[in-house]
Amino acid sequence: MLNRFGLLLGMCAAACVAFGASPSDFALKMEKLADDQALIIGSWQINGIQGWSFGVCHDPAKASIGTCAGGVYPDCAGATAACPSIECAQELLTAKNGQPPSFVSINAFEAGLTQGVVVDLMQMVSLNATARLEIMKIKYTLKAVSVPVAFCNTLGSPPTDSVFVVDGNSYGPATMEGVTLGGEVPTCPEAFKMTLSTPAADKVAVRLDSVQDLAPTGFSFGIADNSQAIIVSGIDAGAAVKTLMNNGDPEYWGFAQVTGGATLGCIFSMGATVKALPACTANQEIAVVNYINTSGQSATAQVTLSGDLGSPKVALTVDIDGTSYDAQAGAGVSITVGGGQPPFVRGEVNQDGKLNVSDGVAIARYVFNLGSQKAKIDACKDSADVNDDGAITAADALYLLNYLFTGGAAVPAPAGACGVDTTPDALDCVQYQCP
Repeated sequence: MLNRFGLLLGMCAAACVAFGASPSDFALKMEKLADDQALIIGSWQINGIQGWSFGVCHDPAKASIGTCAGGVYPDCAGATAACPSIECAQELLTAKNGQPPSFVSINAFEAGLTQGVVVDLMQMVSLNATARLEIMKIKYTLKAVSVPVAFCNTLGSPPTDSVFVVDGNSYGPATMEGVTLGGEVPTCPEAFKMTLSTPAADKVAVRLDSVQDLAPTGFSFGIADNSQAIIVSGIDAGAAVKTLMNNGDPEYWGFAQVTGGATLGCIFSMGATVKALPACTANQEIAVVNYINTSGQSATAQVTLSGDLGSPKVALTVDIDGTSYDAQAGAGVSITVGGGQPPFVRGEVNQDGKLNVSDGVAIARYVFNLGSQKAKIDACKDSADVNDDGAITAADALYLLNYLFTGGAAVPAPAGACGVDTTPDALDCVQYQCP
């Protein structure tokens, strides 16, 4: 195997490498794709290119590569997934006979990034001469009107040289042309701030302003209301969070109903891959709070952001990779939610304040259109749907009796005390007398 590998390597060197290479045979250039985006291009006049490395530098006071500083990426796909500001060009991804190179390493720094590429670790494939190979696109967050970007040999430890490799020898390109980016510099919010809006009568959206250079990796808040009739039934991810998670769920989404409202804590990702909302962005919808009316009449509530709910209290906080920042609270909003179904206790169909065998008997007789409790169950059919499957059958009576006498599964909410049914189904509750 060793002799065969040595023979193949020798054949590649003889067939692919043009001897007598010099720096003038190589060039690295940048093109300005947009005010905030540069394209890295390589060109060479000889065959047998086995790989390259380079550094790209900028002034961190004038720009940043998103929030990618400190990132170490072993391949193109991982780099783009973790840092959308970095994208390997399609020509690079197919450079090895239609496949990605055997080795690609990308490191991001405050002042730029480096890339190292080996086309084929087995040295079976090298690249022929080309006037243009698109290598990488880099998108910057601008902090100044004019931002020079240049190739450099100063990033990393040890520093990464800008070179091309032919037959194991490195050549610094004679031509290295940078680019000047720039345009309108965005005005960033001055502080983290959460605000409220009302996208629907029974919903309140929570929105977040993020400041320059700090990309949120999580958040928490409390949301309070002053109504006994209107309560929070759940909190969904907002549009900005759904986009970040590709319509999936954050790795931690801790919702709790508490006295006076509800609380939420969110962490987008808890593993090695950091996910974050963009910095310097206003009005990002991070959550949508859903409300239901537990009375039979329309009710109005004043809804406000709060850092005083829960035990322990849940603060208005933005997380930046393990460091917390206080968020300001915007003004409250008013919502009016139409009358919903009254609260009830699931399984307690005779409404005598006791969940016992009599309720099981009443449900069983109701299934056959019998019994003295038929009128009460007709008025609140949800109370007889003990297993919460959206239908009233003999299974509901058995479910309740098994719970009471044989250690069966617990009765789904609302159980033990009056509450509302948050499970959508065709059953309703028009009238119910809570104990």
